[in-house]
Amino acid sequence: MFWHYTEWTNAFLIQLVAILVAFLFGKKNKVESKDLFLAISLVSPVALFLVSAGVAGAIFLSDIAAIYLLFRRNNPIKINRINVFAFVLFILWPIISTMLSNAYSTIVLGDNNFDVKIFPIQTFRYFLYFILFAKISSNTFYEPSYLMKIFKVQSIMLLFIFTAILLGFFNIMKIDAWNELIKDKQLGLLGVGGSMFLYRGGVGTLSAISIPLIYLCFIQGSGIYKYLMAILIIIVFSTVLFSGSRQGITFTFLAFVFSIILFKQFKNAIQITIIGTFIIFLLMQNDAIRETSDWVFSRYDILLDTNIDLTNEIGSRNFSMYDANKQNTELIYKLSGKGLGGKIYPTESDYYNTYSYFGIIGLLIYAFFILYTSYKIYLNWKAANDELVKHILVLALIISIIIPLFGIQQWYIMTYGSNNTINIYLILFILSLAFSSSNNTNKENRNYIEPVHNKSNT
Repeated sequence: MFWHYTEWTNAFLIQLVAILVAFLFGKKNKVESKDLFLAISLVSPVALFLVSAGVAGAIFLSDIAAIYLLFRRNNPIKINRINVFAFVLFILWPIISTMLSNAYSTIVLGDNNFDVKIFPIQTFRYFLYFILFAKISSNTFYEPSYLMKIFKVQSIMLLFIFTAILLGFFNIMKIDAWNELIKDKQLGLLGVGGSMFLYRGGVGTLSAISIPLIYLCFIQGSGIYKYLMAILIIIVFSTVLFSGSRQGITFTFLAFVFSIILFKQFKNAIQITIIGTFIIFLLMQNDAIRETSDWVFSRYDILLDTNIDLTNEIGSRNFSMYDANKQNTELIYKLSGKGLGGKIYPTESDYYNTYSYFGIIGLLIYAFFILYTSYKIYLNWKAANDELVKHILVLALIISIIIPLFGIQQWYIMTYGSNNTINIYLILFILSLAFSSSNNTNKENRNYIEPVHNKSNT
């Protein structure tokens, strides 16, 4: 189990301290305990325990929070269009796809290539994804200023998490729990440093999601908290840079650009960029991170080396795509995929992985959910008049724009493993809040006079 690894123990204790500080911060700002539990769980990346060998069977605090929402009786799920789409995406089609694939492989091919452990684990997790999204999107019990308090609690958690990962890259503390768990020491494959149970792709994803959330807290903050958020933005950029996640640094930068444009805070952004660039330059002069920085630079060779033949380079990196193409020769697999537990060749393309798991039908459902979500949030944003509500919807809009971009790599909703599950929960949380406010944005009088938040509903 996890407690056999010093790295996991260190990471767990850091997360525990972060939770305590965030909880006290939230109570001081009059956030209810139940809401604190939900908010903190969605940014707690260190797994609590295992239900099976490997990272796919890891259980997180966010899983427990989703189970809590499941049994919260005074928070019913409304049968509306977005929740129906989410149900088909997360529950209905994955189960149908798995049943069709296994029936065909057993009856027609006489060969059932199926992982019986993955199916119940992943089905249950998809069920929890749906519960969290549908429960929150069905209700409008968050008043905007109260919601900002929840985001500020999450930003305090993120301050601890990203600082710990960055210190791990400095070799100041050993928190590389993910590498230790999978027992893989290949520097060229996984990199070095602290991960707080996040693979480098997961660090990159969390960075891209966190930037607009932190930026919102920054422009809404004041005093020392505002300076902390400015520092946190720099820490996030430093962390994702040293993680070596090329997709992560690219989309974190895009998320920052979208934040500057849509939040319309150009002066502050320029100041943070100049100071952050200078600080990152100073960090890279430190001998303690020489090993990490050398590995990071090798990761970006494809972008910096003018002598690299990009066609050959991309072809050499896509050997898994060649193997994946061979597995879907049967028409049924092209239509419905291999299903949950179906042993596929994972690739760098999340869209292709979705096709391999759930076929053309599943891929269309996946793409439609993303596009519909982005479109509806955009309409809500255009309809909102209240400045704070508009800013919260901007946060969701940026996330909805980043989602299809992140679909070109392997760490999003249809991810096979669970080590990046908090990224999925956090994305769904932000998107669901945008839908839960849709009724409010359509009111004739958009200005909030009284809080919508109600203790009986939390």
